[in-house]
Amino acid sequence: MLSTFPPRKDGVADYTEELMGHLSAHDPKRYALLTFKEDVGSHSSGSGVRPFPLYNELSMRDFGWKVAKAANRRNPRVLHVQSTTFIYPRAFLTFPFFLKKRLALVVTAHDAPGLRQFHTLPFLIPLYSRARVIITLSQSVARSVRSLPFVNPNKVVVLHHGVDTQRFSPEVSPERFLAHYRLLKGPFTFMQPGFVGQGKGQDVLLRAFGRLKKRFPSADFRLVIAGGTRTTADIRYAKSLSKLRDLLGLEREVVTTGYVPWSLLPSALAAADVLVFPYLGASQSGPLHRGLAMGKPVIVSDVPSFLEVVSDGETGVVVPKGRVQALSEAMGELFTDAVMRDRIGKGARSLALSSLDWEKDAARESEVYSSVIGD
Repeated sequence: MLSTFPPRKDGVADYTEELMGHLSAHDPKRYALLTFKEDVGSHSSGSGVRPFPLYNELSMRDFGWKVAKAANRRNPRVLHVQSTTFIYPRAFLTFPFFLKKRLALVVTAHDAPGLRQFHTLPFLIPLYSRARVIITLSQSVARSVRSLPFVNPNKVVVLHHGVDTQRFSPEVSPERFLAHYRLLKGPFTFMQPGFVGQGKGQDVLLRAFGRLKKRFPSADFRLVIAGGTRTTADIRYAKSLSKLRDLLGLEREVVTTGYVPWSLLPSALAAADVLVFPYLGASQSGPLHRGLAMGKPVIVSDVPSFLEVVSDGETGVVVPKGRVQALSEAMGELFTDAVMRDRIGKGARSLALSSLDWEKDAARESEVYSSVIGD
């Protein structure tokens, strides 16, 4: 597999480590990861041991021929590339031209090029054209990829982002997270986990929480924004959130943790009474699926990839994206209705076990590999 890798703090790297860990659990000698010198560190999956070989011999500054040379030297039967429109430099993406012809290429497209990434299309052509299978993590991305003129729509499949339903479960205690961040156990806690950025809608959440406080002035509420930033634009946005928090008079009620270490993530989600995902757009969301596995009631915006997973009133509550009042009302409804929270939380857990478990997802990935090499 070719991908970025922790401790790089992005969702693709986390996805890669989880997938590789579950693939390798059954056959550790069959899979290996080819990644970047800048990315390798001590971060690893729950057990603390990487169950797969890792070759950190690439650089983001490499041209395509050098990337292909590293892949060809390993002589794999399948090269699985984790692809996005925002991670790899354009010169890097020419590597499919230099791969051995007999090497089967599989691509996971974590997003699809929109208007802002239109310049990436010429560099995605060799990647998508050479791939025997293109995996997407949602139907919305699949539709976008299938619409590209250089893609055979029949080779696009959908495999939703998996979740470790044993590690992320309702039995996890919040104590480690609360102790690490010195938080009291008492307040009713709304939480948005995941990276901070304008497309994640944290400003909408702050305004909705402010209205909720006015509606229930004596309630013991807390809002936790549990995530870090990745880019300079994200940092600027995070600073604007701090100003908005102060303007709304929510200094005491709003907690920002920054990047939550992987080891603390299950405990962090356990500390929430309600998880909120007010995204303005998304191709998929690992944090959402982890929240569902924890059996937490979730509120999500009505972006297409969320609607593929969350059924309104059954496994979560759906609100129109960007609508502050609608979000505030949904938060109030879950705050006042413990029966509803319990029912939706149980539905979320059941959904994760039946449809999102990593063991099943990894098995489907393995079937893809077998199909392209004829096993």
